[in-house]
Amino acid sequence: QVLSSEREWSRLPIRLDGLKGMELDVRLSAGRVMLAGTRIGRTALSANLRGGRFVLTIGESQAFDGVVKGTIGIAGAADDAADLKANLQFTGVDLEKCLFVVLGVRKVEGRGDIALALDATGSDVFELARTLNGTGSLVAKQGALVGVNVEQVLRRLERRPLSGGGDFRSGRTPFEKLGVVVRFTDGNASVEDVTLEGSAVRLALDGSASIPARNLDLKGTATLIGATVK
Repeated sequence: QVLSSEREWSRLPIRLDGLKGMELDVRLSAGRVMLAGTRIGRTALSANLRGGRFVLTIGESQAFDGVVKGTIGIAGAADDAADLKANLQFTGVDLEKCLFVVLGVRKVEGRGDIALALDATGSDVFELARTLNGTGSLVAKQGALVGVNVEQVLRRLERRPLSGGGDFRSGRTPFEKLGVVVRFTDGNASVEDVTLEGSAVRLALDGSASIPARNLDLKGTATLIGATVK
């Protein structure tokens, strides 16, 4: 989590002493679950604790108007660190709801699929962010990017090329298809491909982000369909 008073990840130690010397094998099936204020439908999951490693397996959960499956595991590592592994698939979910609960952002509307395969090791959340490795992908259809109207910016540049884009941090950019591929290496996210196709705009981006520093650097090209921007 991020500390409420600043843009830094928590450095409070993660304590896993309670996992040692215990064994647990629980299977749960529920028609409705409340998790962090979010209502989740029919859910089947199992929790296993053995040898100091806790693994939560989500067989199937009707969440975010779609289906969630996968596993999350945590165990003690050297120097009192925690070893975290997660492999999750979100299928046909409401992206606005899902991304807000998982990442705390509301920048994408529509329905789509998300896949995450992540691992990290650290004694606190900051260390986990600094050592994060893995991959992530998002595929969406019939939605919109929230907070920017790319078509409006391009048409303004088309009319007045020397005026600059102005303040474009508002509005929406509708899309027919959206694809995102991200690779995480030692806390750095390499945005390998972001492709957006809409009825009026095509957008292609790549770049990088630092998870611990929460910095993002993207670059790419945007094109109006049926028009040439100079």
